[in-house]
Amino acid sequence: MSRCHQHARQPAKQFGRGSGTLVVRGHDWEETMTTVKTRLLQSTACAGILLFGLGGTALAEKIEFYPISTDPSDWVIDRYPTASFTRLDSYMGRSNVLTLETLGSKAGSNSYYQWEGYSQNTAVPPGDSFIGGDIYVADGWRSGSDTDYIRTSIWGSTMTEEEVATGNYNDNDAVFPIIQFTNRDGQGRLEVWDTSTDNGWVELPETTGLINYSSWNTIDMRLMTDVDEEGNSAVHYYFNNELIYIWEPALSLDDTSPEQFFAMYLKNRNNGVTDFTSHWSRLLSGLLLPEDVNEIGNAPYDVLVVNNDTPVTIGAGATIGGTLTSRGTSTYDQVVTLQPGAKISGDLILQHSTGSFISGAGERATVGGDLYVENGSSTTGGTIQNKVNVNGRLFVDYTSRAGGNLNISGSASSSGRLAPGNSIGTIIVGGDLNLASTSVIEAEVDLAGNADLIAVGGVANLAGSVEVDTIDDYLLDHDYVILTAAGGVNGAFASSMPVWDNVDNYAFVAPYLRYDPNSVILTVERNERTFASVAETPNQVAVANALETLGNLSPPPTLYENVILKMTVDDAPLAYSALSGDIYASNKTVMIDHTEYARDAVYGRLHQAFGGKSTSSVEVMSYAEGGDDMVGGNLVEESAFGAWAYAYGGWSEYDGNANAGRLDSSTGGFLAGIDGSIGESWKLGVLAGYGYTSFDNKGPASGNTDGYTIGAYSGGEWAAGKSGAVAFRSGLAYTWNTVSADRTVSFPGFYDTMSSDYDAGAFQVFGELAYRYAADENTEVEPYANFSYVGLNSDSFTETGTTAAALSVASESSNTYFSTIGLRAAADFVVMGQAGTEAYFDVGWRHAFGDITPKSTAAFAGSAPFTVSGVPLAENTALIGAGIDFALSKQAKLGFGYIGQFGDGVSQNSINARLNVSF
Repeated sequence: MSRCHQHARQPAKQFGRGSGTLVVRGHDWEETMTTVKTRLLQSTACAGILLFGLGGTALAEKIEFYPISTDPSDWVIDRYPTASFTRLDSYMGRSNVLTLETLGSKAGSNSYYQWEGYSQNTAVPPGDSFIGGDIYVADGWRSGSDTDYIRTSIWGSTMTEEEVATGNYNDNDAVFPIIQFTNRDGQGRLEVWDTSTDNGWVELPETTGLINYSSWNTIDMRLMTDVDEEGNSAVHYYFNNELIYIWEPALSLDDTSPEQFFAMYLKNRNNGVTDFTSHWSRLLSGLLLPEDVNEIGNAPYDVLVVNNDTPVTIGAGATIGGTLTSRGTSTYDQVVTLQPGAKISGDLILQHSTGSFISGAGERATVGGDLYVENGSSTTGGTIQNKVNVNGRLFVDYTSRAGGNLNISGSASSSGRLAPGNSIGTIIVGGDLNLASTSVIEAEVDLAGNADLIAVGGVANLAGSVEVDTIDDYLLDHDYVILTAAGGVNGAFASSMPVWDNVDNYAFVAPYLRYDPNSVILTVERNERTFASVAETPNQVAVANALETLGNLSPPPTLYENVILKMTVDDAPLAYSALSGDIYASNKTVMIDHTEYARDAVYGRLHQAFGGKSTSSVEVMSYAEGGDDMVGGNLVEESAFGAWAYAYGGWSEYDGNANAGRLDSSTGGFLAGIDGSIGESWKLGVLAGYGYTSFDNKGPASGNTDGYTIGAYSGGEWAAGKSGAVAFRSGLAYTWNTVSADRTVSFPGFYDTMSSDYDAGAFQVFGELAYRYAADENTEVEPYANFSYVGLNSDSFTETGTTAAALSVASESSNTYFSTIGLRAAADFVVMGQAGTEAYFDVGWRHAFGDITPKSTAAFAGSAPFTVSGVPLAENTALIGAGIDFALSKQAKLGFGYIGQFGDGVSQNSINARLNVSF
């Protein structure tokens, strides 16, 4: 009984026999093969080597390589045909192509189908061996019907070990491996022959996706001997270098096991209706011998490398006497490296492979025939001084890329990619250059004015497209010559505006092509896209428009020509934000917000000055005893004159928005004042203080501010009922701020640091109306409403920096208003039998209006001015205050307090400590 496996892999185990000497360097391996002569060796054998890997291991294998003839006269008609069998000099990029044309049903035929085929003896010695070739699958073969279909295939016949020994071939003992394309009654797919099934044919529908239409496909069948302890053989079927089926046929052959391929058949079959033509190329057969190989020395024969897990090297100065073929798979890229001075006498054929050429001083790798780059392959290597010599032609299919420095003696035809050099490089074509509509020329340029070049000795027939990339940079408006043609330029590329050959394309420049009679010239020029078109926020738009005006300068500054013009669509918005200087606008928010410390101090002082209990702000130091509390009472007796002090520390977080980034600040300072009574109902006083604030935007910018405050205040209270009083409190203050800031401007291609020093003044006027009353003898409650105005004026200044990114910032004014309503409450407590402990609570709601989003107007050197916005003040804020005071004695009290403000995207927290001493 026969055993079958799909998609399995097994290593070959037996060395075969042949003739010639194979030298493999790096493995201390050398063997002379002895020929077994039989009557089947009808053609002159040409020795060779096959390297291939199995099962994902590092196993590689070698072959004695016997090419099948491409002369139709060497082939034998197998059956009476309605067909013609000829050879084409070239077809679809291949030379010496065999064609088999199958016609419709012949008159007088007794059937509706015919078999037509041609065979040739393989002359393969016994042992692990293979037969195969490439078949062209037309696009029109994608599907068929039960009455109109195509079958085209490669067959093989085998001999047993006994037949090999005697030289007597018995057709009844033969195994006939067959791999066949068919589209009968469905999609194009593969079939293989397996006699253990009912009809011998096994359809493989999963192979539908392996077939390349309008392209060449690789087919081979490998006869693996001694796959088990009984010495049985197996046939491995490969399509496009993928193992698709394993047939173990021994038990179905009366215990005889195939030992050797006898012949190869080329077959077409139709249903007597369809006329079609099959095309085959690169037909070959050979013997497989297992051995780990990663370097090949001199080998006077053809070499085939298939699915080798490690790169295979043709040693320095080594010569391959025939053609070198390298085959990978769609999932595995085979690598073949030619060392300096390595020579391939025949063609170099790359399929799913990378060809790497290494050149030494005065030593060039050489390909004596044609160079084929196919099935997703690529080449690289060589230098401008030591190019890789290709004495024949170059063929590149639409899936592949020919790169490196090449010297092609003949013509070059490409439907794929041509990429001169490994950075800047040259491909020389001695004959004509023929580009298909799918072709792409990859051109690299650099800041020194160099470019990749394709130099054509004949006519350059242009089609397809051009992609441009930069090595380090580019020259604006410079002529880069990317192609020359001694015989003239015929046609043009599809677009006069190539695309950038990278993911992050330049946003504001584009490559353009123009044509001379004998050359193609590329220039990089300013495109029509505006800087602002890629901006993402209003601040970025403002900066972009200002940068655009730098292009009007002669010459444009480096910031414009060598930086911004070279931004990508993704990088440009980041650059605009980095250049904006929005930290100067955001710091205005901090300076405006911090004016509240003076207001809170004044309100608290005036609240207590008329006998109110403590608030979250201020304690009083009384110079004399006297006075009864009007409402509630105060733990420190009030006199006609008083002095107070207030120390604070706080921190703020502004989340920012899409336009301006986050800003954090911390502050600390003190305020002190002195006041006196005017009549029985008024107080008038003055204050002074100092505060220090640091701020940063969590990254590129930070600074600090020293603030010096002076001011005056007044207030009064009037009785309103038995337990209440109406209070009015007001004041004005001016804070002189000296600001120092540092800014780092960093984005791709640019880095600089800036610093600045400038002044800003904040003037405020404020007032409050309140009604406080005693809820009981220990508790006081006060609803209140207040209003304030803050005017901020900042001076002009210019940053210090080393580039044109330094800003000149204009002076600017803003006007902001705050209205607040709230409720204060305080109560006395007895602690451990001692009176004099007081707790208080304050809650309110503040609304800001006017200029709540600060702005800053600036300009680059020579640019138009632009205005950016900073982080805004919170429009609506919740206010919370709380604290506790302890009476240390009748003349002294110690207090601690907290104030918090919470708005949309803004939070501010501060703490204070107060000491009150009366004299």
